[in-house]
Amino acid sequence: MEQPKRRRSDGPASADGTGFAGAPLSADLWLRRCTARMRELDPQIALEDAEEIALEMYEFERTGVMEPEAAVDFVGSQMLKEPLARLERRGAKRGA
Repeated sequence: MEQPKRRRSDGPASADGTGFAGAPLSADLWLRRCTARMRELDPQIALEDAEEIALEMYEFERTGVMEPEAAVDFVGSQMLKEPLARLERRGAKRGA
């Protein structure tokens, strides 16, 4: 698996991985939990595909700061919307 980039949100995080206080959730643990949740929801997904998607979710500013299971559930809920929700990076920083 490719090594994830460090996020600005890496640092103090909660013990349960929510990112609000306590010991940080390591990138490796975040990716493993995210991959496991995807495979729990879709047992047919290939491990390599789940790992690649998990890495993209980790590096995405919105889902990367969520708990991994919550991130998978969020993306899944957005994929069910009509028209399909667009999950894009911001063009400009907030407040700019």
